[in-house]
Amino acid sequence: MNGARKKDIDEFVCAVAGKHLSIRDIERLAHGYFRGSNEFREQIKKGDVRWGLNLLKESARDSDACTEAERRALRDLEAAQK
Repeated sequence: MNGARKKDIDEFVCAVAGKHLSIRDIERLAHGYFRGSNEFREQIKKGDVRWGLNLLKESARDSDACTEAERRALRDLEAAQK
């Protein structure tokens, strides 16, 4: 999200605020919002956050990939276990 304009960040925050989303869901949506298609961005701006989240979760199910934050947490847990 580096390099995003303040206006775009404010629009995203307003779109997801008060939706009772997890940090992981917000991270997914932010990735799609700032790096995804214009269609995705417009749906989020219109308030259709669940549509975007479902779309991203579908594509995530096809992949077993963890987010960078999750990978760091797993490495920290493995180090603590040793």
